[in-house]
Parts: sequence; C-alpha cells; structure tokens
Amino acid sequence: MADPQLPPQGHLTPTRALLNTLGRLPLGVLQGLARLIAWVLLCVPEQGMARTVRRNLMLCFPQWSADQLTHMTRQAVRQQMLTSVEFLRVWGNPPEDSLKRIHTVYGRELLDRSLADPRGCMVIVPHHGNFEMMNAWLSQLAAPVIMYKPDKNPDLDQFVRTARSRLNTTLAPTDERGVRQIFRVLKQGGLTILLADHLPEPSGGILSPFFGWPVLTSTLASKLAHKTQCAMFMMSCIRRDDDAQRFDIFIDPVCDGLHDADLQVSVDALNRSMEVLITRHPTHYHWAYKRFKLTPTLPDYYHIDADDAQQLSRRTDTATDADTHSV
Repeated sequence: MADPQLPPQGHLTPTRALLNTLGRLPLGVLQGLARLIAWVLLCVPEQGMARTVRRNLMLCFPQWSADQLTHMTRQAVRQQMLTSVEFLRVWGNPPEDSLKRIHTVYGRELLDRSLADPRGCMVIVPHHGNFEMMNAWLSQLAAPVIMYKPDKNPDLDQFVRTARSRLNTTLAPTDERGVRQIFRVLKQGGLTILLADHLPEPSGGILSPFFGWPVLTSTLASKLAHKTQCAMFMMSCIRRDDDAQRFDIFIDPVCDGLHDADLQVSVDALNRSMEVLITRHPTHYHWAYKRFKLTPTLPDYYHIDADDAQQLSRRTDTATDADTHSV
C-alpha cells in the first residue's frame, strides 16, 4: 500500500524534478556548485553554518592557532558542501556509479572477519565523509539493516527511499519497532549500520566525553553490543586529496570497552572510537551539526557572541564526574 504522506511514484513534483536533474549532473559540475556555495557561506564567517563549524572546531581542537582554526573551518565547510552534493549524485544514479569511484579499501580483513561472525555485525558510522557512497559499497557484500527517519520534506524523502531501494538494504523505523528489528537481525548473524553521533532524546542517552566535553550520546549501540556481543567496527568513506572524484574506504576497530556491561564505560568507548576516526580526517566530519547544544558547561553556546563563546571554550573543568555522568 502506498504511503499516503508521499506523492505517487509516477507524479513528478517540481522539487522531485529538480532533485532528479541535480542527481544526474556530472560529479565535477556538482562539486563546482558546492565550492561556490561554500564560498558564499564563508563570506559571513560569524553567521549560519560557518559559525557553527568554527565553534565546534574551537572546542575540539584547542591546540590550533587562530590562523589554523580559520583555515580548517574553511576546509570543513567546503568538505561538507561537497559531501552534500555528492549525496545527490549517489541517490540519483545506480549503485554502480558509486562503486566505480572507490579507489582503495583499508582494513578489508577486519570487515570480512566481522561479517563472518555468527553473533552478527554492527558498523558504527559517524556523520563523517560520504557515508551514502559507503552504503552503496557495503551493500554489495551484505544486506545491512539501517534505521531511517523520514525526512520532513516528502519529495526529498521519496527521492532517498527510491535511491536506497536500489541497494541491498532494509530500512528500519527509528522507534522501538526498529530497535527490535535490529536486535533480531544481529541475533540471526546479520548486519546493521548505526549513525551513532546524533543527539538522542534525553531518555535515550547519557552524557559522555567527546573531545573532552560532556555530550548527550545515544545508548542504543552500547546496549545492543552488550546484549548480542556482536562484532563491531567503524567505517568511513573519504574523498581523496589527489582526485576529488575518487574515494577511499577506511575500516577501523572500535575502542576496547564497547561491549562492557557498564553502560557508561561502553558509551565512553563509543565516543573515543569516533574521536579516533574523526581526528585522522578532521575536516571531513560534518561539523555543522550542533553536537554540543545540550552540553551543561556550554549554555547557549551556538547563540552567544564570539568573545563569550571563546571564553567558554577555554574552560578546563568540563570533564568532572558530575557533568559527564549525569543528565
């Protein structure tokens, strides 16, 4: 039965027509458009996306000088805009278009060993690099189950759903039904992919250090890891420096402790794992996401003026037990 919230598959709205057109443009043209948009955003560095990116980097890399921070902010904005338009290319074309752009895969042995584990396999993926292209590559090797929250824009939602229907994937809802579905898949020896760095509802997360700051972190991956003792690894898909239209896939182990029965120990290990991944390619993380908006020691961090934000970012008492381990 068709979803009443979505337009009929055959009805092409102006938005869907635009998405289809953009998705079929040559990747080089889309990347040129992304660089232009990034240039516009960077013309007002204390507004919008550029402001959020700079403030997040200021928190996470306090060792950077002011000039480094400015340079890395520019690079991070450009990288995120490139990834955004590349998503359109991935969604608008058959999976083969993505597969031919993969240059090198690092850590393939860990992936093969994990996929063969009878306890199932969980892939931890932060909002880092081109994870949509990564999905296309991984789906040729297995049949992952991915939690998916419908987009508020029905045209974009249908565009993405149509794209993912071409892959060997199953979409699970972001509710208790989806959690039960993923648990069953893991118990049956299957594969799931979790985007583990989104801000959960307070009832679904605990505070845990992330680059030294207590952030509300989802407990789902930790609970599933303890209950199933499944194999786990991290994945990212990074644009190459020497060829912007080719990508490398990195498969990395998670930090010790993620299977621990102590939820705090496990969630702390989850954030450490993501830190290791992000630090290797820091400008490829999606820093426009306001990951620290519920951090107790950073009240209203994304809305206060630049001087006050800089003062807050220099605090040294951010990792106290009271701040880190309570909500």
